[in-house]
Amino acid sequence: MHWLARHYLWIIIVSILICGLGLFNLSLRPALPFRVKDIEQKLVITNEIRDKKKNLLSGSVIKQINNIPVDNLRELNEVIESRKIGSVVIIELSNKQVFPIQLIPKNDIWFLLINGFITLSFFIISALVWRGSKSDADRYYALSAIFFGIIIALGWPGIMLPEIISIPLVVIYFLCYPQAFLTILFFSYQFPQLTISQHGLKKVKFSLQIVGSLFSFLLIVLFFRKYQEFHSQHIHYYYLFYRLFRVFIFSTFILFLFILVRNLFRAPNPINRRKVQWILWGIFWGSFPYIFLWNLPQIFGFSPFIPEWIFVIFLIFIPISMTIAILRHRLFDIEIVLSRSLVYTAVIFILGIIYLLSVGGLSLLIYHQFSFQSPFLSIFAALIVALLFNPFKTKIQHYVDIKFFRISYHRFKILQVFRQDLEKCQNEKEIIAQLSHHFQASVPLKRSMFLAKTDGEWIIFPSGKPIDNILKENLNFVGLVVNEELVINSQIPEKVESYARLPTLRIPVIWVVLIPMGNSFLWFLSKKKAETKFWKEDLELALAMAKAARDKRDTIINMQLAIRANIEKEQAQKLSEWKSLLVSEVAHDLRAPLNTMLWKLRNLQGTISTDQILRDRPLSDIQQQIYRLQRLIQSLLTLADMEKGKLSIQLQPTSIRSEIEEVLQNLQSIFAQKQLQLHFNCPPDLIINADPIIFQEIILNIVHNAAKFSHNEGQIWIDVNQILRQKKEKIIILIKDRAGGIDKEKIKKIFQPFDQVKKEKGKEKGFHLGLYIVHEFTKLLKGEIKIESELGDGTTIKLFFPKMTGN
Repeated sequence: MHWLARHYLWIIIVSILICGLGLFNLSLRPALPFRVKDIEQKLVITNEIRDKKKNLLSGSVIKQINNIPVDNLRELNEVIESRKIGSVVIIELSNKQVFPIQLIPKNDIWFLLINGFITLSFFIISALVWRGSKSDADRYYALSAIFFGIIIALGWPGIMLPEIISIPLVVIYFLCYPQAFLTILFFSYQFPQLTISQHGLKKVKFSLQIVGSLFSFLLIVLFFRKYQEFHSQHIHYYYLFYRLFRVFIFSTFILFLFILVRNLFRAPNPINRRKVQWILWGIFWGSFPYIFLWNLPQIFGFSPFIPEWIFVIFLIFIPISMTIAILRHRLFDIEIVLSRSLVYTAVIFILGIIYLLSVGGLSLLIYHQFSFQSPFLSIFAALIVALLFNPFKTKIQHYVDIKFFRISYHRFKILQVFRQDLEKCQNEKEIIAQLSHHFQASVPLKRSMFLAKTDGEWIIFPSGKPIDNILKENLNFVGLVVNEELVINSQIPEKVESYARLPTLRIPVIWVVLIPMGNSFLWFLSKKKAETKFWKEDLELALAMAKAARDKRDTIINMQLAIRANIEKEQAQKLSEWKSLLVSEVAHDLRAPLNTMLWKLRNLQGTISTDQILRDRPLSDIQQQIYRLQRLIQSLLTLADMEKGKLSIQLQPTSIRSEIEEVLQNLQSIFAQKQLQLHFNCPPDLIINADPIIFQEIILNIVHNAAKFSHNEGQIWIDVNQILRQKKEKIIILIKDRAGGIDKEKIKKIFQPFDQVKKEKGKEKGFHLGLYIVHEFTKLLKGEIKIESELGDGTTIKLFFPKMTGN
C-alpha cells in the first residue's frame, strides 16, 4: 500500500494509456455480419444475410470456415478473431454451399464510447477515494476501481494490434481480472470497520492472492498455447479452465455480497449503514447482469442470456451510485459540495427552457384553435403557464435542496412542532433538551454546547462542569456579541453560506457558529455531520428556535422567581408559627414531666421507709418521665438535623429480625408495666439495605406509640413477610394494635410536624414529631409507609422496603 501511495499518479496515467490501447484493440475486433447459435451441437445462423447472387438464409448450418471444421461457437470465434475487419472468410454450409463473407466490426462506436465512459468514471471514483483515503479499506476500493476500469476497457483478450502491444495487453487483462474481484472482497472485510482480525485477514489475502495469481498464470499460458497453434484440444482446455475461473469469480463476488450484508446489519452507526447500503445497491445492480446473466450461464456450459452491450450499460449504475453516495452521504469521507448558485443557475436555465417551450406550445395550440391572431394570446398563454409553473419551480428547488445540499426539513413545520413541545417544558433543562433534539433532528451536528454564566463564571449547562482554560480565554469577547443575533468563527468562515454579511469573531476552531441567548447563555454549534456548509435555511432555523427557547426560558425564570419569593414568604411565616408553637409546647412538655417527678419525689419521702411496693412505684414513674424527656429532646435534635440537611446515613446489609428484637428489648419495661401481649413473627433470613440506627428509630417510634395508646393487657402484632409489589420483591412489616384507632381526618395530617391535637382523655399532648420523623426516615431508606385505622378497631401501620439478598 505504501508503494502504491507513492506512485498512485503514475499508476493512473499508465492505466489510462493501457485503457486507450484496449479500447482501440476492441474497435478492431471482427465479427460475422449475422448471428450464430450453437443449437444441438450445430452452428445455426439465426438471422438472414443477403448475398449479391444467392441468398444465405437463417437456419443454415455452418460446417467449415476457411476449410477449418468448426463444431462449436468457441472454435468459430477463434477462427474469426484471428482475422481482420474487412477480410473475407469462406463459409461452407452443411448442404455443401460455399459463401464468401466479409467480416465487419463487432463493436460499434456507441459500444466503445460507453466502455470508455464507464472506464473513465471508475478512474475518477478511484482518484476521489484515494485522495480522501484514511484506511486500507478506502485504498482497496480505489484499487478495485482501477482494476475494473482496466478490464472493462480491455474487454477481450484478442490480438489485433502488433504483438509487441497486444501481448502485454493480454497479460495485463488476465492479471487484473482476478485482482478486481479480490480487492473488492478485501475491501468488504474492512468497511465500514475491520470485521476480522489482522492476522486472519493476512491469511485470507495470502491464500486468495495465490489462487488468483495461479488462475492468471494458467490462463495466460493456455491462451498463448491456443494462439500459437490452432487446435481444438487447446481451445477446449482453455475454455474449460476459463469456466473454472468463472466459478472462482462468481464465488468471490457472492462472498463479497455476504460479508457486506453482514456488515450492514452489524453497523451500529446509521450513517455507516447508509454508506454500506449505497455500495451494495450500486455494485449489486451494476454487476447483476454480468454475474448472473452473462457469467453464471457460461459456468454451466450455456450461452449467455443477454448480449454483451446490456451488461456493459448496467455497469454504469456503479459509478452513478458511488457519485450519489459521495454527494449525499460523504462516502469514504469525500466532500464534493457543489455551489448553490451554480446548481440553481443550471436548474433555472433548464426551467426557463421548459417555460419557453411550454409558452410557445400553448400559444401555438391556442393559435390553431382560434381563427384570429392577437398578441394577447401569447400573454394569456404565458400567464397560464406561469400559474402552473410556479409550484412546479418550488418543488424542483426543494428537490435540489434535498438531493444536493441535504436540506431535507421544512423549517416552518419544524418550528411549529418545536414550539408545541416547548410549551410542555417546566425548567431550563427541558428547554435545552428540546432545542438540542429538534435542531439535531433537522440539521445533524457533530457536537453542540450550551454555556451558562453563574456567579460570574461560565459553566457547561446543564452538567455544571467548568469550561477549559482555552475556551475561557476566548470568552472575553462575550460582552461584545450578546447584542448580536449570530456570530461565526473568523477562522473557518467558509463553513457558513454568505458569511461576508455576518459578524465574525475568533473562537475555538471546533465551533462554527455562536448564538447568544441572552447575557448569560450561549449556544455553540460545531460542524455538520454531513460536512457541508451551514446554509441560509440552517441559520434561520437555528435563530428562530433560539429565540423561542430564550423567550420560554425567560418566562420560566420569572415564574420561578415569583414562586420562590412566595415560598420564602410562606416559609418565613411558617417558621414564625413554628417558633411560637415551639415556645409554648416546650414550656408545657418540659414542665409536665418535671412537675410529675417533683410530686413523686415528695410522696417518696413519706413512704420510703414503709412499704417496698409503694417505694418502687414512684421510682418507676420518675424513670418513665425521664425517658419521655429523652425522647422529646432526641426528636427535637433529629428534626433540627433533618431541617439543616446534616442528617447522615450509612447503608449496609441489615437483618430485620435482629434489629426489631433489639428495639423490643428496650421497650420491655413499658410492655411489663401495661401487661401487653406481643406477637412477633419474622423469618431470620430477610435482609434490607439500611442504616441500623435509622431503622431502629422507625420501629421504636411506631411500636412505642402502639404500646402507649394500647389499653392494659392489650395486644400488639408485628409480622414481617416477603411480597411482590409493583413487580419487585419487597419486605413488608405490619405493626398492628387494638387501641382506640385514629380518626380519618387526623390520618390525613398525621405525618405533619407540630400538628396541634386537642387533648383527649387518657392521651398525651406533644409535638407529634414521632410519625413525621418515621415518614422522613422511611423515605431516606427508599421505603414506603401506609396507615390504616378505624375508630374503635385499632391501627395497622405497613412499612415496605426493597429486599436485599444476604450473603
